[in-house]
Amino acid sequence: MGYFFVVIFLIAIIYFIIGMVNPKLTVFFKDKTRENIFIISTLLFGFSFIGFSLAAGKISVLFPCVSVVAVIFLVAGILNPNLSIFWGEKESRTKKKVLSTYLSILIISFLGFTLTYKNDEVNQKEPLSSTSQIISNQTNTIKEDLKTNATTNTTSNEEFLNFYRDFKKYHNELGETFNKLQIALDKTATGKANPVDFYNFLKATDNLFLIAWSDLDKKTIPNGLNDAQKEEVKQCLDELSFSALTGKEAVESLMEGMNNPNSMEAKSSFKDNIQKALIAHKVAGENIEKIKSELSIK
Repeated sequence: MGYFFVVIFLIAIIYFIIGMVNPKLTVFFKDKTRENIFIISTLLFGFSFIGFSLAAGKISVLFPCVSVVAVIFLVAGILNPNLSIFWGEKESRTKKKVLSTYLSILIISFLGFTLTYKNDEVNQKEPLSSTSQIISNQTNTIKEDLKTNATTNTTSNEEFLNFYRDFKKYHNELGETFNKLQIALDKTATGKANPVDFYNFLKATDNLFLIAWSDLDKKTIPNGLNDAQKEEVKQCLDELSFSALTGKEAVESLMEGMNNPNSMEAKSSFKDNIQKALIAHKVAGENIEKIKSELSIK
């Protein structure tokens, strides 16, 4: 709103300059004289001053603006009373009337400024007080949030730590199973292991993968974590569960290949599945360690 009165002020300046240079270029009066231009310009100046002070929310500023306008009219009236007195007969427009009118306005403005200045000072300080109170309230809220977060984080760490230990148990068991499977494969390929014993080992390994997959599929996300952490833990569970299930499928395809030596599809399936299982096993291990680090658990 204050910008509007600034624009009015600029228009008044332009109007005053143009009117003083050439009164015929103005449009407000049929009688385009410099006296009328002076009156209109002064009124526009006064309107812009008063409006801007009200828009700024400081009533006390209004009275100095009125005083400035009154002084202008007082000086102009002393030089030519017709510039300052717009009412009554021309014979009554005297310098004495100019002095009585505009000196009265100056006195009233001074009293008005004195009465309203203190109130504006108080109003100016109130927002500062309110701002300080808001900052104080926000500080207290932050402190409470930190306490709550600290408590929640402790709970989160305890819940997660129990989950982490179980998760690592399954992760280590699956890792050992993959290692044993590789060792058994090497022995069989070099003829150091009996095919029957290797087949029985595969059946036992298949059972281990089945148990791990079944248990991991039933595990729940630990409490006390935020949504993002829960999603990360869920992905770790899914990866490790996928590793166990894919390892089981790899072993079953190898057992099928032993029952049917001519089945190239079974042997190819074993290689693909065991590779997927090992990748998922590695990703699950790395991600669970990353989450543990994020939660600052040692």
